[in-house]
Formats: sequence, structure tokens, C-alpha cells
Amino acid sequence: AVKPSYDPNYFNQYSRDFWRNRAVTDAYEPGSTFKVITIATAMEERVVNLNDQFYCEGWTKYNGTVFHDIHQHGSQDLTDIVKNSCNIGVIQTGTRLDEKVFEKSIRRFGFGALTEINLPGEINGLVRSTKDWSRISLASLSIGQEISVTPLQLIMAVSAIANRGTLMNPMIVKEILDSAQNKIKIFKPKPVRQVVSVDTALTMTKILEQVVNDGTGTRAKLAGYQVAGKTGTAQKFDFSTGKYSEDKYSSFFVGYVPAENPKISIL
Repeated sequence: AVKPSYDPNYFNQYSRDFWRNRAVTDAYEPGSTFKVITIATAMEERVVNLNDQFYCEGWTKYNGTVFHDIHQHGSQDLTDIVKNSCNIGVIQTGTRLDEKVFEKSIRRFGFGALTEINLPGEINGLVRSTKDWSRISLASLSIGQEISVTPLQLIMAVSAIANRGTLMNPMIVKEILDSAQNKIKIFKPKPVRQVVSVDTALTMTKILEQVVNDGTGTRAKLAGYQVAGKTGTAQKFDFSTGKYSEDKYSSFFVGYVPAENPKISIL
């Protein structure tokens, strides 16, 4: 479901902006929501573990370029850097990865390709090959820059974590009934591939629970349910200056519930 929506019977009463299914027709830099992919990949490749320590003094330099964080988080472990959405800690983690390994993982999560949901206007988004990366792309990608994704791609990728590491083919029709309510066709869920191990996915879920419990995502708490999720605030690129804007952002939350046995994903 996409909101805000419109009544197609009276489409002429709505702006053309409402006609698009933004879940598949629009692409955005995912910002900090993409840290889920970075950390899951790093754990899967065993370049990081839960006990590793990171130090954030509010900035770091990678290949001559300074990256900033809005806070000085100090000493943190892996759960902390996700819970606090610490750019510095995630960059320190992501840059441990081999570039080709990271690109392959990004694509295995479904980014840069059509989901084949069979809705009109779907676009691929943008994932560049490593041969087109700059000297800072590994760091930038780690925090969700230099990539554009559709909302459907993003929720599909995070749902793979919810599904114990299995990427699923998105569906919009469960079954077709005849006039007597008999089922004449059933569409069964189709796994695409295993993107990370079950252990990595379960560990990532525990980390994402802490984001909601006492991290940047506390507004997503639901009474009686454990929610797992990740916030994201992505700077918009200003094409007039060729730089990221200092005052224009896209804000996201992506998550799933109940965390221990997910039934619903939402972005």
C-alpha cells in the first residue's frame, strides 16, 4: 500500500504526482536505512563481530575526505553504532569490506534490478559497478549515499533479514476466486535466494530491536509487540551546486513486527 493515494475513478481531481506508484516509480538515496545492508554484509563476511569497539569523535577521514556525524558518540560496540545510527562507526565497519564483495552483496539484496512485481513504471534504481566507484565510494555507500533505491527494493531487502536471510519475490495477489468464492488460482510465496545466513539475519534482528527499544527509532514502539527497524535521514543532492544539501532531507523508517516472528514489514 502507498500513501497518500487517490481514487482512480476521479483521477482528474488529483495532481499528477498522486498518479504514480512511488513504491516502484521513484528512487531515493536510502541514507541510514542502508546501514542494515552494510552491517549485515560485514557480519556475513566476518570482518566485524558484536564485541568490536568503535570510537566516534564526530568525524573521520577516509582517503582524504572528511565524513561527519551530528554527535560525538564516543566508544561504542556494533549494536551501539546501529542503535545510534553512527556514521563514523558504520564507515569504519563498511570500509573493512572488499569493494567487489560489497557490490555483489548489494546486488544480491535486490538493489539495481527490477523486483518483477509486475506493476507499471518500475525502475531499477542505481547501483554503480566498482569500476565506476570513486576513492570514497566504499565509505559513502556504507551510509547509504551514492546509490538510489525504490521503496519496494528497500523494504524487500530489509524483509530478507526478517525472513531469516531469504530474499522473497514480492507479490500483490494472494489468490483468485470465482463468483462462488472457490479458489481458482493460488499464488505461493517464491524465495529468490539466500542473501545472508540465518545466524546473521537473527543477529541483525536483535540489533534492530535495540534501535526501536532505546535508539533512534523509539517512536516506532508498539505496546505488546517487539518491533525491529532502522531510521534514515538522507541528505538530498542539490544538482545546482553539485553537492549534498545542508537543509533538505528525505526521512525514512523501515521495519518489521513482531520481530521474533515477523508478519508485517513497513516503510
